[in-house]
Formats: sequence, structure tokens, C-alpha cells
Amino acid sequence: MEEVRAYRTDRFLGFVITLMGFAILFSVDIDRLLVFYRDPWSVLIVSFFAVINPLLFLFGFSFQINPHEVIGRSYFLFKKKFKINDLTHVLYQATWRVTSESSSMRTLHIVRFGGGWKDTISLTNGPFQEKDLADIAKRLKNLNPRIIFNSHAETLMKKSS
Repeated sequence: MEEVRAYRTDRFLGFVITLMGFAILFSVDIDRLLVFYRDPWSVLIVSFFAVINPLLFLFGFSFQINPHEVIGRSYFLFKKKFKINDLTHVLYQATWRVTSESSSMRTLHIVRFGGGWKDTISLTNGPFQEKDLADIAKRLKNLNPRIIFNSHAETLMKKSS
């Protein structure tokens, strides 16, 4: 029996984004910052970059494979739970429409039934490491051989072998 496997976002990427946010935030002149912090909306913006944004990037996204279901969580709040037998496709597509097919910016889409937003779990290869995405695809293929994989998903699995 397959064990439960959890995948989390790459902490290094979250750390870099957090540092960049702080660098931008504190690159403003101190005298202007004092005036800036008097406005309540400004305090909300600062707290977003200082607290909420780092928490989202470091801990807000996860994916879990159980023997009978997959669970994707995003932004701490949104949870999608699909039965393994309901999954129909695994697609590894370009993240943005404007990027070429050879782009390294890709997203692993785990689709059940006909697709659509509520029937798809999307895992981007920025926050999630590519080796983890390949492992997810392999495990899903072992758990449900009826799942259809596109050519890029097949290449991803072969590349990590």
C-alpha cells in the first residue's frame, strides 16, 4: 500500500521573494516612511509585504497524495480534494499563454472529469521543485494507470528517472 506523501513549496524561492519585498519596502527615505506609516492603508500594505506575503510563499501552498485521493491547498484557505480514480489527465503545460512551448516556466495540471477551474489542481514549477512535480506525476501514474499524460508530462517523468 502506498504511503501518504506531502509536497510543499520551495522555501528558497519564498525567502528570496520575502527579501526582495523588504528591500523594496525599506529603500524609501526614512523621512518619507514616517509620513507613510501614518496612513492606515499604508500600514496594511506594509503588513502585507512583511507578514502575509512571506507566509503565503513559504507555507501557503501544499499538495498531498494519499492512497485514494489527492489534496491540493492554496493560499492557506482553498482546498481541493479529488479521488484518484476520478482523475483523467495530467498535463505539464506552459504557465503563460505568451510563452513558447520550449519555455521552462511550466505548470502541472491534475485534472478530473472534464476539467474547469474547480476540477483542476495546478502546481507551478516555480514554487514547487521540478523533481517533486515529476514524483507526483509518477505516483499518480502508478496509482491510476488510466490517467492520460501529455507529452510534456511524459518527458518530465523520464527526465527525473
